[in-house]
Amino acid sequence: MDLLGERLTSVTRRLRTPTSTEWRAGEYVDAGLAMIVSHNLAHRQRESLRQIASALGPGTITNAMRGYTFQGTPLRDVTDPVTYSGLTSISWDLQTSRRFGPFYAVRDRDVTDEPPTWRTVRVCLDVTASNLTVLACLTQGLEFPAPESYVAFEGTTSTAWRTVLTLDLDPSRALAEAATRCRDFGGETEQSSAAACSLWVGWYGTSGTNSVWTISAHEVR
Repeated sequence: MDLLGERLTSVTRRLRTPTSTEWRAGEYVDAGLAMIVSHNLAHRQRESLRQIASALGPGTITNAMRGYTFQGTPLRDVTDPVTYSGLTSISWDLQTSRRFGPFYAVRDRDVTDEPPTWRTVRVCLDVTASNLTVLACLTQGLEFPAPESYVAFEGTTSTAWRTVLTLDLDPSRALAEAATRCRDFGGETEQSSAAACSLWVGWYGTSGTNSVWTISAHEVR
């Protein structure tokens, strides 16, 4: 994917430009300043986050939201896996999780001495946690989270009371779908790799003392 402009060699931050008052002075922009402005726009775009999801959570977790037989409360909307760890910790139904997407993952994250790879998906949850586990899973298309179908999975447990929990998903196993587009000036066609994915966010914890208030997710480089 093309940047807005070229970045200056060996410069990894934004460079100083005239203040708003100086811009209004009506002076011409010289070539050097034009290069700096182009660099700053390219830098800002490269460092930007693409928002995937922003939603309210379920609020305070109740017995019905615990999933399967966690702490003695049954919930059998899908087959009980008997063991409860990782992906099988919850039933991934409407009471224990949210699904976002599908969205197209983009392969443009720089890796030293390697071809560009998929952007990391960062999930942030505003929670109240006395003993709360949150889970995040990335799947190809609309597939249900399962060991044989997920692209990336992360989970964490917190007792920190009101806090923000962050989970980073690295979709290195995503299957690319090649999308063809033409250059803006009508030249040769070029390929851009993208993959249709869905993001699943789930939770479980003791009833009444754990809450999930908001869920947000972004792609980061």
